[in-house]
Amino acid sequence: MGSGRPTTALQALLPELWTFALRLTSTPEDAEKLLNNAYQAMLAGTCVCAPYMSLRVNMMSTILRRWHQKPRGSKTRVARIEANSEKNRRLLQIVAKLPDEQRIALILIEAEHLSPCEAAWAWGLSTVELQRRLAHAHAAVTRALENDDDMPPTPYRPARISASGDMHA
Repeated sequence: MGSGRPTTALQALLPELWTFALRLTSTPEDAEKLLNNAYQAMLAGTCVCAPYMSLRVNMMSTILRRWHQKPRGSKTRVARIEANSEKNRRLLQIVAKLPDEQRIALILIEAEHLSPCEAAWAWGLSTVELQRRLAHAHAAVTRALENDDDMPPTPYRPARISASGDMHA
């Protein structure tokens, strides 16, 4: 990344990448450390990048891979992302309690709006495995919402993925 243009593009992505890191770590301090680590790796050229993927997807992959390398305690994550309604707060709580493999699949597809191919590459999975994890996550969220007596019944509608890999609302 020797030229100024990729560095400028990378700097422009930092707010979005920080949000992604926050979704993974759930604390601003850990998100900052994780993003700085990935940013330095990208500048030093020590991360795995695919020339056919966007800088955004390459950085998300670097962040995700570095996050997986960090030992984490067994403490329960608490979602600290602002929610604008009780329903959204409850959904964030449910997602925060999902196993990492399901939670990250939801983050990559639903929150970051990556295509299944991009998300699978960023995570180092096959598209089939990503879709399996995503299906389990959607089922878990639906079950949790159906079993929640405090919430009025409202349908949870995850994005559908067609056979070609396109997402539909």
